[in-house]
Amino acid sequence: MNAEKIGLIAGNNTFPIQFAKAARAEGVKKIVAVGFYGETMKELAKYVDELHWLKVGQLSKLIKIFRKSGVKSAVMVGQINPKIVLKNFIGLDFRLIRLIFRLKDRRADTVLKSIADEIEKEGIVLEDSTIFIKELIAPEGIITGRTLSRGQKTDINFGIRMAKGISGLDIGQTVVVKNKSVVAVEAMDGTDETIKRSGRIAGSGTVVVKVAKPMQDMRFDVPVIGLETIKNAVSAGVQVIALEAGKTVFFDKEKVIDMAEKNNIKIIGVDSQKVL
Repeated sequence: MNAEKIGLIAGNNTFPIQFAKAARAEGVKKIVAVGFYGETMKELAKYVDELHWLKVGQLSKLIKIFRKSGVKSAVMVGQINPKIVLKNFIGLDFRLIRLIFRLKDRRADTVLKSIADEIEKEGIVLEDSTIFIKELIAPEGIITGRTLSRGQKTDINFGIRMAKGISGLDIGQTVVVKNKSVVAVEAMDGTDETIKRSGRIAGSGTVVVKVAKPMQDMRFDVPVIGLETIKNAVSAGVQVIALEAGKTVFFDKEKVIDMAEKNNIKIIGVDSQKVL
């Protein structure tokens, strides 16, 4: 890729800012970002050279901005509210409407892959979204806490099977389990809401398992946790958070570890192919 200039398709939360900082540290001289009203954090403007604001669904304008700026490589980081697929084309430009109309279904992977392919048709290569932030990917092994109990290991192994099942169907990437029972499953509501639901349903003592999809496309929708995840886990009484090692992005690592340890939450990076 051209390290001199990169395009940034910026979704919500802090992922785009973290990426922009890392890109600068790796020597990228110009970052041309596209943000979306109601999704992208305004603070991103401090970390990029250009920040163009669009409404979600303006695919043609996004491509036009990158082509005018001479962007040949781009990344898609941060989630866009998946409820866009429920809009019945309201607010979408003709190019995106035509694209969605041709899809076999409107699952997140199907929509995002089609958008990525459409952008690449214009000579703009979408890169791995973790290209500059490999050090933020969760390692294998205990991250906070000490040894796991036998019951916690059992729940993690059970949760991995369940999470891989739903992620393979592109439903979600997170499940919350307790005593070998599925308490909550992530869908369009996202990880944070799933954790909140689990607290209301099962109380404390739950295990959160977050995995990548079996054929995860690292250009988009990579699993992410951060400080907000831990705050919700504390409120819901979560005991353990198991992340798929090597595929889950781990933001605000020091703050996350500090909060988890203060609240006796164990965080572990797991190999989904191994039994604990």
